[in-house]
Amino acid sequence: MTSHPFSRRAVPAGLGLSLVIGLGDQYAADRLGVVFATYAHLPTGLLVPFFLLVFFPNFLLRKLAPSWALQNAELLVVFAMGLVASMAPDWGITRYLVSAIASPAYYASPENRWDEYLIPYLPSYAYLSPQGDAVRGFFEGLRPGQTIPWGAWVVPLFWWVSLIGAVLLVGACLVVIFRKQWVEYERLRFPMGEVALRLIGQTEEADGGTRLWRNGLFLTGFGIVFTMMGWNCISYWGVWPRFPIMPPDLVAITVHPSFPTIPIYFNIYVIAFAFFAPAEILFSLWVMQLFGIAEQGVLNLLGVASTSQGVVPAGLVGIQFMGGILVFVGWMVWIARRHLKDVWQTILRRSTRLDDTEELFSYRGAIAGFLLGSAYILFWLHRIGVSLPVGFVFLIVFYIFYLALARVTAESGLVMAELTEKPTSLPWASLVRPTLHRLIW
Repeated sequence: MTSHPFSRRAVPAGLGLSLVIGLGDQYAADRLGVVFATYAHLPTGLLVPFFLLVFFPNFLLRKLAPSWALQNAELLVVFAMGLVASMAPDWGITRYLVSAIASPAYYASPENRWDEYLIPYLPSYAYLSPQGDAVRGFFEGLRPGQTIPWGAWVVPLFWWVSLIGAVLLVGACLVVIFRKQWVEYERLRFPMGEVALRLIGQTEEADGGTRLWRNGLFLTGFGIVFTMMGWNCISYWGVWPRFPIMPPDLVAITVHPSFPTIPIYFNIYVIAFAFFAPAEILFSLWVMQLFGIAEQGVLNLLGVASTSQGVVPAGLVGIQFMGGILVFVGWMVWIARRHLKDVWQTILRRSTRLDDTEELFSYRGAIAGFLLGSAYILFWLHRIGVSLPVGFVFLIVFYIFYLALARVTAESGLVMAELTEKPTSLPWASLVRPTLHRLIW
């Protein structure tokens, strides 16, 4: 029996789990209406198949045939492979990818005049053509006996997947550059990683007690929540009323008609992960959320609005949010300035305290991958019609937002955290919209 995590048992098990997640989660979203299986950063579309198909069967193997059971390190490899696979189905990539490829041709109409003003400027290798049955078949279904027109999809999918590959490469390079700063110098907790380690049994409890699955308090809470969720599953058929723990069970508190509503609902999944987050971060989150609602309400009462509200949905509060993101990431980089200086010195092959042998790849490779990936993304955006200045600004904002979300997730462990505004809002509001305004007026 080998103790190496990438064993001949772990890798095939991880590939099998990845296949189940990739196909199963997409089928659940398309056919069964399970639309949030891959929504979270640590999605149920990963946890459910991992525990049903890997963890619990492996638990039985440890009792019946220990030599065949996976060790904890091997379980982590399987879990990590499944986590990577969960990035693709539905909310991860495919929900946006296929709609971006097919939507322009399908939703073109005489009213919006996309056939005249939009589609002629879209490259044919990145989008489906209005001619043929590929677009209509995708949205409305194939006719009896009709086969999937793979030929119309191959080229657009290739180019979009190449863009996704470049984005993933850049993300991996940023991980290599900042990992030592976050893990070893600042010692962030990574609560979601802690959850995975404790569930698998890789770590002991902080007080030196038994492992999590032998903890009576944990098992009691698990049993209560599992029973409630199972009860709700059966209540889907109207057998009995369900417990109000699902997203539709939302209570909206209205303080004043000018103030945004305060949505409240009991999300067990979020609460379970928030338990591992530092208390001061949780306090800041809900206090600043209420502050933003109050700020938006006061602005509405005074009649103060932003001219960019059509671009930045949250208006002035959204612009303030983007400013906060810029300051947050700027401060984060400033704190890491010595580490980044050492990274640069290592790239120049000068003597430093850094050792990149434990990284995913060397710092020189990370910088080279970052530059090459960024260049390809900029080239790709330019080829589909984005000007170089706008594309360059978008890339900078995109990387800033990426680092902000990665840092918030790593430090807080919020399993469903997302940004209020999108990276496209800032370059559109600051560059594209003023240019269009000058051209029109």
